Amino acid sequence: MATGKHMMHLSLVSAIDMSGTVRGTGVLYKAVTMAGNIASVGSGAAGLLEIGAKSGQNITVGWHGEGQYIASAAVVAHGLLAVTTSGYLGVPNSGDWVVGRNTEIAATSGSVARGAFDFSGAYQWRPDSHNIDGLFGFATAADLSAAGAIGKAVYAASGDFHSGVIQQATGVLVTGATSGGTALAKVAGVVAARAGGVITNGRNLTTTNSGHFIHATSGTLVVGKALAASAAGNSGGTFLAAINLISPHWASSSEDVTLA
Repeated sequence: MATGKHMMHLSLVSAIDMSGTVRGTGVLYKAVTMAGNIASVGSGAAGLLEIGAKSGQNITVGWHGEGQYIASAAVVAHGLLAVTTSGYLGVPNSGDWVVGRNTEIAATSGSVARGAFDFSGAYQWRPDSHNIDGLFGFATAADLSAAGAIGKAVYAASGDFHSGVIQQATGVLVTGATSGGTALAKVAGVVAARAGGVITNGRNLTTTNSGHFIHATSGTLVVGKALAASAAGNSGGTFLAAINLISPHWASSSEDVTLA
């Protein structure tokens, strides 16, 4: 079995049976500990399993460089990664240990994706004190945990999806949470945005009252640009977009609406 081309490796003794080769639902490419178990938090993770073995035998673990991982949930392009549960990696919540960054355009839940990692240099994620990639944490006043919530525009002050007044959109949901939890949103940069209709590559974007992204029209507030087209009829799906909720502007001309 091939290992990551650009990963530095170490050899550990497996404490459990890690001989399975199934990617996604098995142990391959999941985070493991120095003790040879499946990791649950980034601070205790030694790296990613690349060659498994039976209990008591040597396994090969990639700890630094570019390699494959299993996503626990949707991860945006270049998004930060932390070990979540059962060896999966996903977007960090407050207090999680960041071990790398997604290098795919976007990763979906349960998919095998690629990332750049440094498990020896893991650091604890504090949304209130970090503004890397425009990410911030906010308290939820509604249930934002559904898979279809990721990629929608949110209003942090209300702890809910953006609705009504378009100026109130303050971020794009990256990591959801149930009511009373802490969610993670992105105020600017490249995201997987949630479409409210068919999206054309290159078109400027605005948001709807439900937090979806649609084509901007004259008189609406431009908050970003589509970097990829959605599939035909892909209302509710995600697409790659560059967003800027720090300094949006009103669309006032046909040029502004299309390729401004």
